[in-house]
Amino acid sequence: MKRFLLAAVFGAVAAIPAVAADMPVKARPAPAVVAVYNWTGFYIGGQIGYGWGTADYVTPFTGARASYDAKGVLGGGHIGYLWQTNVIVFGVEGDVNGSGIKGDDARAGGSLDTTKLRIAGSVRGVLGVAVTQWLLYGTGGWAAGGIDHCFTGANAACVEKTHSGWTAGGGLKYAFTPNWIAGVEYRQTRYRDERHATPLPAFDRVVGLKTNEVTFRLSYKFGAGPVVARY
Repeated sequence: MKRFLLAAVFGAVAAIPAVAADMPVKARPAPAVVAVYNWTGFYIGGQIGYGWGTADYVTPFTGARASYDAKGVLGGGHIGYLWQTNVIVFGVEGDVNGSGIKGDDARAGGSLDTTKLRIAGSVRGVLGVAVTQWLLYGTGGWAAGGIDHCFTGANAACVEKTHSGWTAGGGLKYAFTPNWIAGVEYRQTRYRDERHATPLPAFDRVVGLKTNEVTFRLSYKFGAGPVVARY
C-alpha cells in the first residue's frame, strides 16, 4: 500500500509542469491612454475685463501734485503663437484694448484734473506649464498707452500723450475643444511719467499711471488639436 501511495504522489508531482503549460496565461493590462492637448500653434481672439489703479501728476512750475484712483472697463483683441516642448509652453503675444479707465483729483489743486487711459497695447513673452487641456502661464513685456490729461479753469487744456512702460502678470487657459480656448488673465502695467505740454508751459503736467487689469479671454487656435500619448 505504501508503495502504491508513493507512486501516486510522484506521478502527480511529475504531471504539474505539463498542466501548468496548458493553463491559459492572463494577458497584461493595456497601458492607459491619456489625451494630451497640443498647445503649439497660432491663435487669435478677444478679451474684456476691468482695470483699476492710480493716476498722478505734478505741475513743474508750481510743484503742485496729486494722486488719485482710476478705474473702468476695457476690451479688445489679441494675437499670438505658442510652442510646446513636453509640458513647457512658450511663445509671444500682442494685444490692444480700448479703455474706459479714468479718474480725477476732485479739484485737489483748485481745478479739476482728469486722467483717462484711452487705448492700450502690449507685446509680451509667454512661459507656462501644460497639464492636459490646462495651461498655467506667466507673461511680461513692453506696454504703451494713449493717455489724455485734462484740467478745467481759465487756462483749461486737454493734452494726449503716448506713454510707454512695462506689463507683467499671468493667467490660466483651458482648451474646451481642439480649437477653442477660454481663459482669465491678470496683469499689472506701469506707464512711464510723461510731460503733457500745454500752450502755457506754466500749466504743464507730468502725468503717470499704474493699472491692474483682469480680463476674460476667448481664443481660436489654428492647426492641430489634441494628440494621444500613452503612459
